[in-house]
Amino acid sequence: YPTSDGTIGQFLKTDGSGTLAFADLSVGDLVIVGSSIASPSNADLTLDPAGTGAIKLNANTDITGNLTVTGTLDLGDSNFTNVGSLQLDSIAGDGDTNTSITFSGSDIITIATGGSTAATFNADQTVTLSDDITLANNKKVIFGDAGENIVGDGTDLTIASSNDLNLTATTDINVPANVGMTFGDDGEKIEGDGTNLTIASSGTI
Repeated sequence: YPTSDGTIGQFLKTDGSGTLAFADLSVGDLVIVGSSIASPSNADLTLDPAGTGAIKLNANTDITGNLTVTGTLDLGDSNFTNVGSLQLDSIAGDGDTNTSITFSGSDIITIATGGSTAATFNADQTVTLSDDITLANNKKVIFGDAGENIVGDGTDLTIASSNDLNLTATTDINVPANVGMTFGDDGEKIEGDGTNLTIASSGTI
């Protein structure tokens, strides 16, 4: 037996040759005979690898309580599936962090590209854009369910409506000189040249 006391927490260890000595507890690979590792009531269970070591769970893992992550959650480009509700402050692109969707908490959703705001969506269903809207040829902007739409083919712009088309403005609606408004297919037209206004028709004016 050792001739002096060890320190608190040490145990007696044999060297395999009949000599005992006090030693610190150091566990190599640990095999659990049962199925549970438990801590005393209300105590935390801490796994703390040294240095750059990591805790690896090499099997399916079920978490029945809350999962709190104070660092970065890296899924390694794996899919996030079967999610009920997901509460986020923002979503940023993996390869381009200048592209993001931010939920400000004030009933506003902000979409950013190039690190700057591209669009905001407000609680009153107002959409504010910071730049032009560009549509490919023959792609439509559709209003409602009755077929009202605006479409351009790269040359002409067509406004279609299944009902009346009403133009309401607080100032004049300006048409350039020598550009007319044409009605039907028989040449009915109203056109101004900057001085005179011409009304043309194949029928009665």
